[in-house]
Amino acid sequence: MGKGCKPILTAGMMFSVLALLVSWTPATAAGPGPIKIGFMGELSGVYAREGQYMERALKLAVEETGNKIAGREVVIIVEDQEMKPDVAVTKAKKLVERDGCQILAGNYASSTALAVRDYAHERKVPFLSLSGASTFLLRTTKKSPYVWLGGMSAGQNMFALPYYMTQKKGFKRAIVLVPDYSYGLDCAAWFKEEVERGGGKIVQEIHSPFPTMDFSPYIASFKVKEADIVYPDFSGADAVRVIRQYREAGIPLPVAGCGTFMPGTTEMMDPKDAHGGWGSNPWIPEIDTPENKAFMQAYRKKYNDDPGINAACAYASSSALIHALRAVKGNIEETEKFLKALSDVDFTSLWGRWFFEKETHAVVMHNFVFQVEKVDNKTRNVIVYHEKEARVGEVLKRLGR
Repeated sequence: MGKGCKPILTAGMMFSVLALLVSWTPATAAGPGPIKIGFMGELSGVYAREGQYMERALKLAVEETGNKIAGREVVIIVEDQEMKPDVAVTKAKKLVERDGCQILAGNYASSTALAVRDYAHERKVPFLSLSGASTFLLRTTKKSPYVWLGGMSAGQNMFALPYYMTQKKGFKRAIVLVPDYSYGLDCAAWFKEEVERGGGKIVQEIHSPFPTMDFSPYIASFKVKEADIVYPDFSGADAVRVIRQYREAGIPLPVAGCGTFMPGTTEMMDPKDAHGGWGSNPWIPEIDTPENKAFMQAYRKKYNDDPGINAACAYASSSALIHALRAVKGNIEETEKFLKALSDVDFTSLWGRWFFEKETHAVVMHNFVFQVEKVDNKTRNVIVYHEKEARVGEVLKRLGR
């Protein structure tokens, strides 16, 4: 091309440019991909039923959005972490680093939740425990800006039970039997604090290995003549075993526990074993609200089964997650904005108001004290007391932690 000559854009050159633009546009204008939630649950082992409850509840809540939030498809990728901390971390890495999940959810057991907490904190990945993960550590020394807790903590789940039984029922002398790990020990501490606050005392405290197939040696060691009530606090299959073996031992003392008689576990027991037991929880099927009735109906229709408490808590937590995602218009990649939206979630859930206590990153719950009754070879719960705000911060304050 000579000096002073202007470049000429031929028809062929224009066609090439247009072809290049056409081939480039879809890759850049396609927009963000799906929102991927990595669910880790105890889908095998002693807590398998609780893991299944949580998985079902998350899927139900997301399905009710049409599997879309702010125009983005929502995908749930499920992994069984087998209630093993090392497996849980491996599965968390797989979900985030291989599958591209922007959010981690699930983890019922405190041990696995603590392990995943460290990974999520280091990777700066939001992690919402949908239910369980009840250890105080996640709410105190292991609190993380990336970890929020939609499940009940130790003490919070049995918030009103020991004081009610001591003060209102007059059961002043108590035996406590709990599993020997962080959650069980936290429960024992709360039982002791509240029984003593009510003017009673713990006459015997026993820690059993986890899991325990045979509770009979521990039950045989109970100081029955020195006690008015027994508090065994277990979950899942352990709860079923401890109550069956307690009844078989013929001990005449009343029995009470939060995890032991929680909805979903009680139904696994022989109704005659469960009959007369005392419990407390943030949710039971008998709660008379429109939101709870709608949830019960939807869960039964989809799964042809009754939900347990970990289905209810996980459904409420999943609803909180959906509220937060909507608040940021689905932009989960803006992690700090999403975490702020999650911390600010405030809505009416199954039992009433659902919101986080920001000092502990734990949901503020209600607490219902109830007695289990056998009716037509099934069980039902009769509410005797309702506490409308059970805060982890208050539990920690009373325990001096």
